[in-house]
Amino acid sequence: KEVEPKSSNNSRRSSAKPTAPNNTRGSEQKERCKPVKNEIMVEDIDSELFFSEESSMTLNRIERNDPTLIELWIAHDGNPLPSPGPTYGKFWPDRHNLSRFVKAIQENSWLQYLEFANVAEIGASLGRPDERRIFLDGLAKSLIKGLIMTNCDISGEMARKIINELAVKKNVSDTMIDLTGCPLTSGDALDVLASAISKCDHRLGDLCLKDCDVSDHHLVQVIAPALRANMHMHRDLTVLHLPGNSIGVAGCEVLSPLLQDDRCNLRFLSLAGNEIDDACISIFIDAFKRTNKIPLRHLKIENNDAITGLAGFSEIFCDASSVEATYQSNHELFEFGGGDERLDRLVLTPLREDPFGEEDSVVTVDSIELAYTLADFLNQNRDSNKKRVAIMKILQYHPHLDMTEFISAWELKMLPIVINWFGTAEQYTMGYELYHPEYELHKRAKRLHLSAIYQFARAMPLNFVPNKVAKRTFDQISDVAV
Repeated sequence: KEVEPKSSNNSRRSSAKPTAPNNTRGSEQKERCKPVKNEIMVEDIDSELFFSEESSMTLNRIERNDPTLIELWIAHDGNPLPSPGPTYGKFWPDRHNLSRFVKAIQENSWLQYLEFANVAEIGASLGRPDERRIFLDGLAKSLIKGLIMTNCDISGEMARKIINELAVKKNVSDTMIDLTGCPLTSGDALDVLASAISKCDHRLGDLCLKDCDVSDHHLVQVIAPALRANMHMHRDLTVLHLPGNSIGVAGCEVLSPLLQDDRCNLRFLSLAGNEIDDACISIFIDAFKRTNKIPLRHLKIENNDAITGLAGFSEIFCDASSVEATYQSNHELFEFGGGDERLDRLVLTPLREDPFGEEDSVVTVDSIELAYTLADFLNQNRDSNKKRVAIMKILQYHPHLDMTEFISAWELKMLPIVINWFGTAEQYTMGYELYHPEYELHKRAKRLHLSAIYQFARAMPLNFVPNKVAKRTFDQISDVAV
């Protein structure tokens, strides 16, 4: 009984003439397919309209010379970029608006940075070859001074042209090249970077190579030689970002002479997240000992687990062997990095026997004192008035100032300069005791002021006595002698 209905159904399906239920089922399938197709078409249209609307909005801001629009992102389909903000906008180039865009950026006086993000082939995001040439012409005549390529392949032809075009621009200064996440190991990316460094004549101010797979070999063989060979042209280079790479001792050895170069104006050097250890720290300490003209203010070395101590920098910040040595100490460097709890513990307790142990680790009195001293030096160097920094260190570490050398060389000619120096010191130390009562620098400045005048008076007493008194005293001595 159960088999017979199946055989009858099979015979009906095998008949040449289709039955009504089959037609109904086919029509239902067609009807079900229609909404799906329509939904896809609507989504495509909506996305195109969204891209077009957002791109038009950015283009209008460029044409209006909007002073709040500083950074421009060149986008493409599927590029995960955040929504436009007050200082940046996104633009999708195509042949319909590219000519308007080129003209707009040439006439805009506020746009400074151009960014490509997550683009495998930069040329593909700029249309056909003729459209790319138009884009390069507009970039050359614009006032854009910064190029940001994040997670892009810079070994392609178009990326090379864009980087070189920015490098040779004559109408801007403080050029910035940011290649975050662009692997220098792919293709000839390293040659592209070296060429850009050599072409930035007196204009390269900021170079960022974060997470670019930079090793000691790349730094020693290509990057550092390119910078040193053109150091006379890179006096404006103040920022060098190298975090997230694999730089170690060899890389630090080639960076050390770069910092000691008299033409170097580097203020910011980031080596966070590399292979920096105590040997690397010793290399930098030796560099600071050789010259006091290193202008570095930020040496970011956080997220390097091989570093175990920074106590060697205390002598760099203040050499208390003499007043002259204290004056010639480093008053510029004030940051080793932030946000790294491990590094903060090193700065605060540089001589802890077990700096990364439990709370009951043994801490000697000397280590605590040196820890606070190092932290105090960093805070003092934050002061932009370096003359004040030097005076504060001299007062803090020299409780007695000997004037014998000044008196023997200059006699009373030096006294007005000494009085003026101590007057400045009293002015600088006024109110300092409210924050650091343990030093009492203001009282010390007054005491040393009086001590210096007394030393001059004791060495040349007749020069401190009025003429009438001196003459009467001389006559009395003469009468006694007769």
